[in-house]
Amino acid sequence: ATEGLCNMPVERLLQQSVADLRAELSKFGLDTAGLVEKEELVRVLLAARTAQEAEEEAAASASASAQAGPNSSSPSSSVPPPKTPYKQPSPGGGGGGGDAGAGTGPHPHIPPPPPRKEGPKLPKAELQGRWFRSSGAAILIAGEVVTFSNGETATLEATATGFSMVFAGRTHHGKLSKGSIVWSDGDVWGRTSRSGPQRPKGGGARPPPPASNNSGMNREKALQCLEISTPNPTDDDIRKAYKKAALRWHPDRRQNHSKADEAKEKFQEVRAAFEYLQG
Repeated sequence: ATEGLCNMPVERLLQQSVADLRAELSKFGLDTAGLVEKEELVRVLLAARTAQEAEEEAAASASASAQAGPNSSSPSSSVPPPKTPYKQPSPGGGGGGGDAGAGTGPHPHIPPPPPRKEGPKLPKAELQGRWFRSSGAAILIAGEVVTFSNGETATLEATATGFSMVFAGRTHHGKLSKGSIVWSDGDVWGRTSRSGPQRPKGGGARPPPPASNNSGMNREKALQCLEISTPNPTDDDIRKAYKKAALRWHPDRRQNHSKADEAKEKFQEVRAAFEYLQG
């Protein structure tokens, strides 16, 4: 299977299997146990091929000199010096301090792999919770999902300058600035409403809201809707329960396509329950 590999160009060698390349290298008496990448095997094979050609050239020159004898009129300078013998690189690659002719450097036809770059990350911790638009409308961010007061949702994506979302057919770019979210269309979201400040966040249990409100929602119904079993849940408990219920009943989920009306009603009920417990 490896017949003729020693005379193949680089492009053809890169098309061979790893097993064939290792078999070819074994003919040179080289240990390939630490070589796993095809490009690395090709570099070693090219270097071994160069070293073998140098040895054959040196042997031919020595034989020609011996046949000519000591009185030969050919000057010794006509015999080129032998090339530096090939030295097998370590499994880690490494070009530590060897000669340029040692064959351990990368082949010019095999570019090194590009460095991996990590993309921007969404500042989820700073974005979570309830926000208020410039108009006073309440917004909820849970994970990467933004839920507007009318029940519509959008998904946040990290960008190089902050984050973005597609809403109402347009892409909006935003960033955090001094505790607020500033959007490219001029809208500014804050933690407090124009109608009054939001209740301070805390890790302890929330005090019970009023027993009922105009929408017919009460505390018992809100806890049951969000499947919260503890009578005095914390802010974190409420956010987690809302996110789970909202994802379950979101009308856009495939599992809800066959029951779109029920899913829409449940989703709005989940939203109302969350707003009630946040009130």
